[in-house]
Amino acid sequence: MNQVEDLVLGKMIYDYGWRKTEVIEGEEYIIIAKAYKNDNINDNHRELYTYLKDNFSEIKIKIEKKLKVYVKNNYNTEYKEQLFFNKRIMIDKREKEIGFIYDTSLDVENGVGIKLINNEISEIGFQNIAL
Repeated sequence: MNQVEDLVLGKMIYDYGWRKTEVIEGEEYIIIAKAYKNDNINDNHRELYTYLKDNFSEIKIKIEKKLKVYVKNNYNTEYKEQLFFNKRIMIDKREKEIGFIYDTSLDVENGVGIKLINNEISEIGFQNIAL
């Protein structure tokens, strides 16, 4: 069970969760459907992924607004998209949670994480909040 072809998520490879790399609106993301070794992709993964794809532009605008404030308050600098890289999106298997995880030169050790619960940003901080 190292690889599956899901009707909604497409080709996914298991590596501590179901993963694939995908370009969304010109940016590369690693999509991770949270799962244990013997778990399949489930309907919650599919529902959240579909929501993400259908609403990505709106979600990205919300995230950038929050990142601007977060960067200013925590690093005393202006937000620049180039500061954030190695972008990952975590899709929960049970809850209605999507996590955005970024590596950043502003905080190499902790990165930045953003958690969406029920389609609203609930938290922003170190990347562990989005895992």
